[in-house]
Amino acid sequence: MRITLAGVSLTYPARPDPVNALAGITLTANSGECLAVVGASGAGKSSLLACMAGLLPPTRGQVQVDGCDLYQGRPPRWRLGRSLISLFRVSPGRPQSVALLLQHPEQQLFAATVFDDIAFGLRGQRLARAEIEKRVAAAMAEAGLPASYAFRSPFALSTGERRRVALAGVMVLQPEIIILDEPTAGLDPQARRAFSQNLLRWRRQGRGVVLASHDLDLVWRVADRVTVLHQGQMVATGPAPQVLADGNVMAAARLQQPAMARLLFTLRRRGWEVGDELRDEERLAARLAELLACSRQPGPGE
Repeated sequence: MRITLAGVSLTYPARPDPVNALAGITLTANSGECLAVVGASGAGKSSLLACMAGLLPPTRGQVQVDGCDLYQGRPPRWRLGRSLISLFRVSPGRPQSVALLLQHPEQQLFAATVFDDIAFGLRGQRLARAEIEKRVAAAMAEAGLPASYAFRSPFALSTGERRRVALAGVMVLQPEIIILDEPTAGLDPQARRAFSQNLLRWRRQGRGVVLASHDLDLVWRVADRVTVLHQGQMVATGPAPQVLADGNVMAAARLQQPAMARLLFTLRRRGWEVGDELRDEERLAARLAELLACSRQPGPGE
């Protein structure tokens, strides 16, 4: 599945002057990869994600899903809940879906039980009760929720656990591309790391992920490609390590480079052979241990 934006501009009507949220954005998002959209507050990240998900029609340009214009022709069918907005498009082969998880979704849960909140998006699909129970159980497991939580109130859970309930509400729909707006905002370090593992697993499963985040350390760990926005304009787009390590690009967008990018730069300046494929602390530590072991090996004649 592929979402393509071609020359997308978005203007919000406002007084005294309209607000230009996006200007001439062209990019693609594909199944099986993680595309991160980064930028300072007000750069246009949320507006871009809403356009991609079918929520906001652009003022100019096109948004296509597998070559079909998202905003023209037969209107898409919607499943709308407080924790997610999902678009279903019927193709000649099979239904395809894009799911958008809103920012702070744990504040938008509403059902009496975890099960009912997760199952809400399945209403109207004419599924048997057994199939709904099967999908909810699988989504809970994928989101890291114990099965015993199914009939607990979501309001009795911690912030991180409620975030997982909202996430399971997306996963139960089995989307091909998941669009996430600041998914780690307000989470503690342990919850952020667990979430990054979820993102990596979805990518391995062939799902696409589009991620808007201020957490550039998360983006460094999980993104295949990065698009940088500044005041609604695209500053750069390309492979994640290349873009995030470019000091000029990051400075132009008023962003600081991820900690790992800065560390790798410092190590290379000091002669260490470390590449951008080292995307997390564990792999970097293993590489440094390997280099240290090699440097301590006795040479000929010693």
